[in-house]
Amino acid sequence: MSGRISCGLALSVLLTAFPALPVVRRDAPPSAAEVNDAISRSEDYAGTVVSRVRGCVPLTSEDGLVDPRFVDWYCIADGTPLPAGERVIEFAIRRDHGPRRFEMIIGEFGGGCPPAANVAHDLQKRVTVPNVTGLGRENRPMMGSMIFDDDPEAVISIACDYYGKAARNNYRLSVTFTFDAEGYHLQNGASEQLFDNAGNPVDHAH
Repeated sequence: MSGRISCGLALSVLLTAFPALPVVRRDAPPSAAEVNDAISRSEDYAGTVVSRVRGCVPLTSEDGLVDPRFVDWYCIADGTPLPAGERVIEFAIRRDHGPRRFEMIIGEFGGGCPPAANVAHDLQKRVTVPNVTGLGRENRPMMGSMIFDDDPEAVISIACDYYGKAARNNYRLSVTFTFDAEGYHLQNGASEQLFDNAGNPVDHAH
């Protein structure tokens, strides 16, 4: 029996002995190590240490503007020290389209909901009030509310409000989404509200 080993078999053995490292998607949210690297260059977050990133969603500003030069995230994480009265750390973080390196950013930012125009078909399935119009008109992301609980393994979600008209009244549909590498995922359950131009609630039957 020959003691020689074929080149192909040798390569197979080598690849088995040294499995490939997982590839990090360039558009993936930051890891705890990447957040801590960004924190190390931020005076505003000096002394903060993130132990685990629970979840991130695309970031937006109060006016729904997104800077196309960057990939921006709004995240919830475990770490120390916690802000007074808070159970988690919430932060905005940015990566430009060059090397995968993040920077902490400060401002009136929050988690961004998907534009109504992008999810209009799915939103319409949640509507039970008759004659709602204009629900999918908005084509820019608006700020939502991050939802989490004390279970560190629980999936982070974001609550979003979408507006339309129902006859003479204004209409609001409130839904929640989760977010992952595949994008936003509309969750079961929704609430609807009608209100007049003064902001007073109107009964759905009227």
